[in-house]
Amino acid sequence: MPRRSSAFAVLGVTLILFVLALVLLETSVTAPVQAVGQGIQVITSEGFEGTYPPTGWSSTGHWGKSACQASDGANSAWIEGGATDRACTGFDSIYHPSETATLRYGPFDLSDALTATLTFDLWLWQAQGDTFTWGASIDGAAFYGITATDAFTTLWAAQSLDLGAVPGLGDLRGQSAVYVGFVWQSDDFAETFSGAFVDNVRVVKSVAGGTGEPTASTTATNTPTDVSTTTPTGEAHVYLPAVNGAPVATHTATATATATATNVPGNHAPVFPTPFLTEKVTENEYDGNGRLVGATTTITILTPATDQDGDPITYTWSASNGSIAGNGLVGVWTRVIENGRVKKGVVTVIAADGRGGTAQVNFEVN
Repeated sequence: MPRRSSAFAVLGVTLILFVLALVLLETSVTAPVQAVGQGIQVITSEGFEGTYPPTGWSSTGHWGKSACQASDGANSAWIEGGATDRACTGFDSIYHPSETATLRYGPFDLSDALTATLTFDLWLWQAQGDTFTWGASIDGAAFYGITATDAFTTLWAAQSLDLGAVPGLGDLRGQSAVYVGFVWQSDDFAETFSGAFVDNVRVVKSVAGGTGEPTASTTATNTPTDVSTTTPTGEAHVYLPAVNGAPVATHTATATATATATNVPGNHAPVFPTPFLTEKVTENEYDGNGRLVGATTTITILTPATDQDGDPITYTWSASNGSIAGNGLVGVWTRVIENGRVKKGVVTVIAADGRGGTAQVNFEVN
């Protein structure tokens, strides 16, 4: 009988967060900042070259300092850097299965921030079913941000997160206690991949009283298969941890989609809101040897189309591969497995008002 396992990579703005059951090293003192120019302050700039964990940082799982990969200098932080039973041997390193591990910095003060940005370098080589999230938190436990899944790249790539517009959490400017964190979660397979390395982590804010404040970036990578390409796509994610060892879905909302509308005179066509948000939950099916043999993605539209005339709206679903069955705001997509992986595709949803007005939205699903 096939064994079923779940691999999830998605965001739900309205979902209740589970409490992160991790023991993190707390600091009661807000992290200091370094002024680098009038109005610009570096809250932290860390290359993991000294003692681990650095001042203001804490970690769980097997995070630690490693000389295996570095974007700059000799070291970086690696998800297995603190493991005594793992060694970095290149692409065939084996990371721990069934692990949730967090590398965290904070708390720090953004109560006076005009802009605030997290930037860092990422090297990522992970298997399907495992996730790496960079995000922010106001309690040090639940981190909102951007999740990478099914990422295969051997290049260091710059990543960022605008702390004034954190997906699923919002604007953290004005908050007196903020954390940034990197959350790694592996499924129950011991994979021959190296996982995630993080280097050159910087948190910078600008405050009133100066000029030349940095402009916060809103770059968000869309669960990249090649994170060396950092073109913003607007896909936003929130990480939900495991509870009592059981896998818990992470939920994703697509914040960017291609939308078109058609209409007839005297009628107002339906309109999909911006951002267009969906929840996606993917369930993978494996055979007895751990091979992926099937997958089903359930997509729920969180931001339905509206009609100015109050006309009832019906929805039609289609997908670029596999088969999808739609029922109102929910589509169930039977995926294509290609070369042992779930094949990407584009989902199209058409909203019709029954009077000749339609709105169409297209979005890519990994």
